[in-house]
Amino acid sequence: GEAVNAYIKATSIKPNYAEAYNNMGLAFEQQGRLEEAINAYIKATSIKPDYAEAFYNLGITLRDNGKIAESIKAHTEATSLKPGFVKAYHGLAASLYIKGDLAGVMTNLKRINSITSEHDLEQAFYRLPYKVLKSLKYKDIDNVKGFKKSVNLKSSNKFPLIVKRKVEGELIQCLYRLSAQSLDETKDARYGSGKCSPDFKLFENDEPIIRKVGAEILQSMEKNLGGRVLYHESFFNILGSGGGTRPHDHIKPQDFNFDLQKYKFSLVYYLSIGDQNCTEPGILKLYDPNIDILPEKGMCVVIPASRSHSAIYNGTKDRMMIGCNFYLV
Repeated sequence: GEAVNAYIKATSIKPNYAEAYNNMGLAFEQQGRLEEAINAYIKATSIKPDYAEAFYNLGITLRDNGKIAESIKAHTEATSLKPGFVKAYHGLAASLYIKGDLAGVMTNLKRINSITSEHDLEQAFYRLPYKVLKSLKYKDIDNVKGFKKSVNLKSSNKFPLIVKRKVEGELIQCLYRLSAQSLDETKDARYGSGKCSPDFKLFENDEPIIRKVGAEILQSMEKNLGGRVLYHESFFNILGSGGGTRPHDHIKPQDFNFDLQKYKFSLVYYLSIGDQNCTEPGILKLYDPNIDILPEKGMCVVIPASRSHSAIYNGTKDRMMIGCNFYLV
């Protein structure tokens, strides 16, 4: 496209423009032109041998192109050039995971956790795999990749799992008091009339009622699913008439790097169902296979996070729910 042409023009004017070759690689990669992206990154690193970012980008693209050994080499070079380069350690661990070097994976993920802060929300993405894989306590890669419990849970008739929990009026009042953003501001699957939490850290809120509910929900999941729950993120949604979510799942790119999607689950807890005497009463639609669930007050629905789902609501009263994603280990 236009971006590629602009970088080609820039390098024709200034042949030793390493940054332009790196950006050209990113543009090629976005178009799926991996071989051309690889060549552009190699050119950038040949012009500027200490260009850690270009080595990192090269490592990602080599891995996407199935060249694992070369990817490991590129990421290793990036980490040696820039010792605190969190993304490069993450990329190196992801390539080592494919190779089957679990010791190498854990060494690099542990390194990430030693140089980042658990209070830095920007780094949570990179800290997560170590937390999950360490909790699995398996010694060899085949057991990690073939973690039977989650696979069996997913294929069993256990899901959707539905449990009930009494809703405290205090909880509803508390959520209305919290700061919120409109659904359309989220840039994710949520849209339309309504508002939601501004981040995915609801259970970390200092309000005692939220702390209590979060703890009880996670304890309930451990009891019902028979495993240890590693809480990941939580939020609230308040849907008005015309609010909803497009079909989506809760698997993120980092989940695929280490097969974390096998252990990830999503929960929705309905605090108020609003007005269901309407054309779109907020049915929770699950796909593959298709199941429709009409929410009831106090209903908790749990599904594998990889399962696509949606909801549309056009009742006259607010519909309120809490969502939570967690890993079962």
